[in-house]
Amino acid sequence: MISASSTRILREPFRIFFVIGFLAGLAGVLIWHLYHTKMISQFSGVMHARFQIQGFLGSFAVGFLLTAIPRLLGVRPCT
Repeated sequence: MISASSTRILREPFRIFFVIGFLAGLAGVLIWHLYHTKMISQFSGVMHARFQIQGFLGSFAVGFLLTAIPRLLGVRPCT
C-alpha cells in the first residue's frame, strides 16, 4: 500500500533536486563558518564556488525546469 506522499514522490521524483540544492547551499555557506571559527586552516574558494554554483544553482535550475516546462507546455510531467 502506497501513501499519498509516496505517490507524489514517485510521480515527480525530480523534486529531490530542491532538497539537494538546499543541502549544497548549506555546505557552501558552512565552509565560510568553518574557516571563520578556525576549524579549517585554509579557505577553499574553489570548493565554495563549486557547492554554490554546481550544487545550489544547478540543482535548483534542474528542479525548476523539470517542474515548469511540462506545466507550461501542457504535457505529462517528467519521470
